[in-house]
Amino acid sequence: MTKDAVTQALSVASEPSIRLTAQPRIIHNSKHSDTTTVWFDVWDSQSGANVKKLNGQYITIGSSRCIIWPAKA
Repeated sequence: MTKDAVTQALSVASEPSIRLTAQPRIIHNSKHSDTTTVWFDVWDSQSGANVKKLNGQYITIGSSRCIIWPAKA
């Protein structure tokens, strides 16, 4: 999984395309795990309309089906 692949998948996931404020951050959950966590910041309005559209949405990155969840504070 690469930053470019994540950015491309997010741009295809919604209409109009979601704008990111920076490159996505990719963290492999462990050396022996096949799961990865990706954090990204979305350029959004005060109402959070773009983030609300993405919440719970599935996207495909490479051959992986991924779900978008908001970060927990």
